[in-house]
Amino acid sequence: MKNINSRLWYLFAPLVFFNLSCAGDGDTPLENLLPTISNIDEILVGESHTAEGFTVTLSDGSLAHFFRIESGREASHVGNGGMVAKITSDDNGTTWSEPIIVYDSEYDDRNVHGGMTNEGRIVLFFRKYDAQQAIGLQLLHIFSDDDGLTWSEPSEIIPSKEGIEETYVGGTNEILFIPGRGYMQSIQGTGYLELRFSEDGIDWSDVGKIWDYTDNGEYLIDEVAFTLVGSDTLVGIIRDQAISNYYQVYSLDKGETWTEPIDTNIASDFFTVSPLIFTTEHNHLVVIASERGNKQLGPLNTQSGLWIYINEIDELSFPIDFSFFQKIDRPIKTEYFFYGYPTLEKINRDEYLIVFSDAFLKINNKENCNLYSIRLNY
Repeated sequence: MKNINSRLWYLFAPLVFFNLSCAGDGDTPLENLLPTISNIDEILVGESHTAEGFTVTLSDGSLAHFFRIESGREASHVGNGGMVAKITSDDNGTTWSEPIIVYDSEYDDRNVHGGMTNEGRIVLFFRKYDAQQAIGLQLLHIFSDDDGLTWSEPSEIIPSKEGIEETYVGGTNEILFIPGRGYMQSIQGTGYLELRFSEDGIDWSDVGKIWDYTDNGEYLIDEVAFTLVGSDTLVGIIRDQAISNYYQVYSLDKGETWTEPIDTNIASDFFTVSPLIFTTEHNHLVVIASERGNKQLGPLNTQSGLWIYINEIDELSFPIDFSFFQKIDRPIKTEYFFYGYPTLEKINRDEYLIVFSDAFLKINNKENCNLYSIRLNY
């Protein structure tokens, strides 16, 4: 794997409440040490379009990353050649196998998300999309009880409200387990978001909170990521389809009641897409934003990348004022849009693997996209 030097931007401003000089100080508790961010590593770079997905740890300790792949020179962001694939790693993500196809239909099988239950069941959500007609067909999920060797037949998930277009699963890094309620996932379309719960990762018919702004257009909410903070608090970060940064929503009672969307200070004034939010065993709430400039092609996109925010959990107050930590420049310097879509897998309590995508426009005007990774190390 090729190692790419990334330019790290540090923001020293009154809003940042972390004393970077204290890291490693003998008087600083271990759980309060800030992480270091590695350089960018290539995972899967080539002619095929490889993007998004989620990563899990299998029963033998190896990693598997599930994602969308479309092969060949004509591969692009959308296309009915899109398939669900996986790659595996036996060395904690340093090297990866060649892609193996998991699911392939005559349509574009895309927007791959999911995770693993506590019992080891891999649950994979994806959207079946007709690229020729430019219309979403079905939101589906499959599951595997043998580390992804064999899979169930697809089952469809239908939104609670009729007429929701372009519906797909929003979780980007894991299936959350909520004590007393079960596993949680989210589905959404523009201006619409609903939570689903499951006891086993198979039946997702239990509907939770619904945010519906399709009639009044008050919030153009879209892609979302959630995390559980402690035992009772849930925090969600939601993409805004307008030229704005993320919203936050939160629940202080295990998802029984929720706030309406609230503006955040994350990557303020820039357009942001699918976020990542998670907690670490070092008392940190981490948000990683995918920033795409002003939503237009141009020189500003060469400066796009991942914005990392870290807050100490014990000092959180709501709504959260997110503390900027570091920016990672995108690996491909191009005026085309940064792809992003980070996903997480914990290697151990001190190491977290982040897989993300980046893209450029090929000479045939098709989008090429590749997989990369960084690591948070304590």
